[in-house]
Amino acid sequence: MFHTKLKLDIVLLAVLLFAVLLITGCDKLPWVTKESRALWSSGTLEGISILVSAEVRGTVSRVHITEGERYEEGEMLLTLDSPELDIERSIRILDRDIAAAQRRQLAIGARTEDIREAQARVRRAERDRQQASDDYDRMARLLESGSIPRSQYESAEVALTRAEAEYETATQTLERIENLTRPEEFEIASLRSDQASLAVDRAELNAARREIRIPRSAWLDTVLVETGELVQPGQPVARLIDRDLLTLTVYISQQDLGKVSVGDPAEVRVDAWPEERFDGTVRRIAEEAEFTPGNIQTRDDRARLVFAVEVAIPNSSLRLRPGMGAEAEFPGSERSVSTEGRDD
Repeated sequence: MFHTKLKLDIVLLAVLLFAVLLITGCDKLPWVTKESRALWSSGTLEGISILVSAEVRGTVSRVHITEGERYEEGEMLLTLDSPELDIERSIRILDRDIAAAQRRQLAIGARTEDIREAQARVRRAERDRQQASDDYDRMARLLESGSIPRSQYESAEVALTRAEAEYETATQTLERIENLTRPEEFEIASLRSDQASLAVDRAELNAARREIRIPRSAWLDTVLVETGELVQPGQPVARLIDRDLLTLTVYISQQDLGKVSVGDPAEVRVDAWPEERFDGTVRRIAEEAEFTPGNIQTRDDRARLVFAVEVAIPNSSLRLRPGMGAEAEFPGSERSVSTEGRDD
């Protein structure tokens, strides 16, 4: 009787041990199919940051909006005061008007009275030059004979030089007036007029850039300048945050890289609503591995090589905020383990 009971206890113990091994180790048996848990990782939500920079030099005269509010594209952000741009625009407008007047004059051609006046100046200059030449010859002979001092001769020489220069100028002026109607002269004047008009357009564009506007609908995070501050071209003046589309960057190991692809869906959870899921999409996977960033908690994790995965999360309700801790789960990363039947 005793031996029978002992045998029964041994059999029951063996069955129990076999059941435990079967439950805890069946996933290691080649003929058992196992569904793996979906891949997940954590990170911090980020908004798309937009730096707004000045395009021209000027002094901040007024800030029109308040930090922490949402603004639409085109709304005024701040205004710069720049007298230099006003002066530059006025100069360019004058240059344009002068060039246009010159083109109109060439289109009309030289007036008859202008030609006659220029011809009269040439005749007068020619008479003066001839008179100066005669005086110079006479003074040279008198100097040679010792009848006059050398200073008187030198004065006649200077007068002749001046008369010849005036004759040359008068001749060139007459030639220019007579050639006013040449096609190539008119074409050059037209190009100069067009160039001057473009310079005005550029000056007006620069003047308009003193008004700095919101480049796209977003939340104003920080104004980086103060009223009265002098800013330079390219200097950031404000930072915007686009909360309509947030991003979550998580890091996955090399072994898990093949489980995620660009375009895959992701389910995002945040601590504020732990039972709720927010839809996301894998937007980018890093091309190169990196060490886990230092804000990851454990030393072992930081020593691992990982790949950054960026998840985009639509946030039209604006419930999610940049800076929230979040977890991303990738449902598409679940894989059934391939199995083969046992050999019986």
